[in-house]
Amino acid sequence: MENKTFIFDNVEITHINHASFRIKYDDLVIYIDPYQVKDEPADYILITHDHFDHFDPNSIELLKTPQTVFIVPEIMADKFTGNVHSLLPEESFGDGKISVYTIPMHNMHHPKQKDFLAFILEVDKKRIFHAGDSGPTDEMKMLLNIDVALMPIDGKYTMNEAEAADMVKEFKPKVVIPMHYGEIPGGGDPELFRRLVNGNAQVEILE
Repeated sequence: MENKTFIFDNVEITHINHASFRIKYDDLVIYIDPYQVKDEPADYILITHDHFDHFDPNSIELLKTPQTVFIVPEIMADKFTGNVHSLLPEESFGDGKISVYTIPMHNMHHPKQKDFLAFILEVDKKRIFHAGDSGPTDEMKMLLNIDVALMPIDGKYTMNEAEAADMVKEFKPKVVIPMHYGEIPGGGDPELFRRLVNGNAQVEILE
């Protein structure tokens, strides 16, 4: 069993559960797809798509403050109030503290025409990629300079271990953290994923 938190330089990445992550840098607290979370208040909340295990209104209600910035797919904009930035794939957000770039997130369970998002989050010049529920995509293959990749491996609603490992070999992140396995019906074996990555990236299993 490895620690649930990985520190890359001075950026702290915590795998809360499933596809839910908390990322901390200095006094900034950023959540991606918070699910069943009762934790410290959020400066930023990023949502990849509207499936229940990625968009959890109860968690969002507990985490948000009047200052929380939401970064969400355009199709979900009406589900939020406050400081909401809705994006399409290939769009970006920046406010001087963080930058967010998007690519399409899709597979047979997540139609491309819904314009769901995978995120490249840049904080303190570190680039963190969260693939959401994506399958392998051409856009993912073309990613550059990713420090930490958060990759789903369940094989039912997302890519499987072999597909995720193949993507890692294509875009070559420094570190990869498997996610979206084990907790909700599906599959995914993080140790098999580690073996399939075969040294092409440092694999951190946070559970």
